[in-house]
Amino acid sequence: MSDKQVVFGLGTGRCGTVTLAGLLSAQPDAEVSHERPGAALTWSGGEAVLDALLDELAASPRRLVGDVGFYYLPYVERIAERFPRARFVGLRRARAATVASYLHKAGDRNHWMRHDGRRWQADRWDACYPKYDAESLEQALGLYWEDYYRRFEHWQQRRPEAFRLFGVEALNDEAGQRGILDFVGVPREEQVLDVGLRLNDRSVTQVRRPSLFRRLFRRR
Repeated sequence: MSDKQVVFGLGTGRCGTVTLAGLLSAQPDAEVSHERPGAALTWSGGEAVLDALLDELAASPRRLVGDVGFYYLPYVERIAERFPRARFVGLRRARAATVASYLHKAGDRNHWMRHDGRRWQADRWDACYPKYDAESLEQALGLYWEDYYRRFEHWQQRRPEAFRLFGVEALNDEAGQRGILDFVGVPREEQVLDVGLRLNDRSVTQVRRPSLFRRLFRRR
């Protein structure tokens, strides 16, 4: 990797994205975060925040840079315009397991349906997810899963050299991890594997230095 490589991890959430960030950030001369502090892009209208992040990635001295977060999917064209060689790694967990995991985590929150804050608790993440006309949270989550991977597969068919979807199981064995790292562009002789690596959103070291990106987000 003589030239800088930019990578973005995608997936609905609850599908191994934290572990993916851990795997990528473990590579030599890499700085890949999970939901970079201050990122939380809104599902639409987040271009200014994204551009500030892309500026930071461009300025980074690291060879492998990027971030992992579900909310980058609507912005992949803008990212690719800035970084034509960017790679987009998608993770997919089974629909039923993803819905069940989100239902357990959501509690009295509902990011996937429009609401007035009475039945469901208003939350800062509400604007980060798309909204669906559904009769229940469970149904909305199912529609989200289907919509998300339909959109990702569209891009994978259109630009297979830049988009690749992996089952979450790829994180759990050597062949799967090597497949991800090969696609990203990490040379075989430099690849750092950690079979059995499982991280949650409290266990990945994230970039915490003050930045233009974070200052801009706080002004929103």
